Amino acid sequence: MNADRPLPQHNRFQPPDVGLLPGEEIVWTRKAGISFWTICLGVILVIAGLYAFLIASDDFGATESAPATIGMLVGIVIFLFSYYHRRKTRYYMTDARILTTYRGYITKEISLANFSGKTIGQFIESRVAHTANGMPVYDIHIYDPLSEDIMELKGLDYYSASTLEKIGQVRECQYCNFDNMAISAICKNCGAVL
Repeated sequence: MNADRPLPQHNRFQPPDVGLLPGEEIVWTRKAGISFWTICLGVILVIAGLYAFLIASDDFGATESAPATIGMLVGIVIFLFSYYHRRKTRYYMTDARILTTYRGYITKEISLANFSGKTIGQFIESRVAHTANGMPVYDIHIYDPLSEDIMELKGLDYYSASTLEKIGQVRECQYCNFDNMAISAICKNCGAVL
């Protein structure tokens, strides 16, 4: 998606002011994580580029080492763009849908109603990408059975991953016996705290 292009106003998502459906509540929100390989690639580009520049400038002189310098600079620009894009991407899970936003605009969304009556295990793939401070960091792929799109969520913590696995489960309200989604904190029927 072009970062400079204005996005349509109807896709704006900045809760609690804009974007939530009536009665919808946010379960969690996270920034997209920076993958381990993106960080490694950035470090390798800088080190390899500097090394190539130094070798080329010693052997061939400053003018002949320009391609190595240009290659290193292009790699750094690509890395910085990838880093910027990840830092501006947020994930939201509400009690009605899962959203990916970029700079406050919805880029992908999956309705949780698409999974009703189905076990989420057949639509979700979760793997530990790496560990940070001794805690696992998950990359999750969610397959939307209606649109057949795959939503990719990167850099999620254990709480976020375990909440996603509760999609489709129900929890009964102790006051009105209404079946709510297991991820809901408030009963949709009577408003009681679950």
